[in-house]
Amino acid sequence: MLLRRLTSATFLTCTLLFTNYSSNSNIQAQTPFDPVGNYELATRVMGIPEEVTILLQVLQLDGVYIANATSEIAPDISRRVPITITGRQLDYQTTTPSGILSITISVNEDDTIQGTWNFGLFLRGNLTGNKLAEETSVLRVTHTRKSNGY
Repeated sequence: MLLRRLTSATFLTCTLLFTNYSSNSNIQAQTPFDPVGNYELATRVMGIPEEVTILLQVLQLDGVYIANATSEIAPDISRRVPITITGRQLDYQTTTPSGILSITISVNEDDTIQGTWNFGLFLRGNLTGNKLAEETSVLRVTHTRKSNGY
């Protein structure tokens, strides 16, 4: 009877240890995320048939993360502003004469990006893209104007 209890207890202990080892061995270590770098983003803007490309530069100065924004279709957003980093999510916001531009992106382990943007009251959309290997860039939006000027 004592042998049976010992065998049951030993079996239960070994099962728990094996289960714990198996579940921990399947967990992959996340690589530390460094938000500094270039981000190439793409979106669609209502009324513009071509995809709009955004290049975002993120720097760290004196322990604060900042992003630089420039745009061919909205040159008044060109300025460095502090951004918020939460895990692998970056939140950028700046006020312009045309309204507030907000960009929120999440960077996956493979450096692919999903996110959203809002500009003013009515312009908004989804973002996709990649974090580039370079260390610096500028947020730039490019597009081709239609013949009617838009």
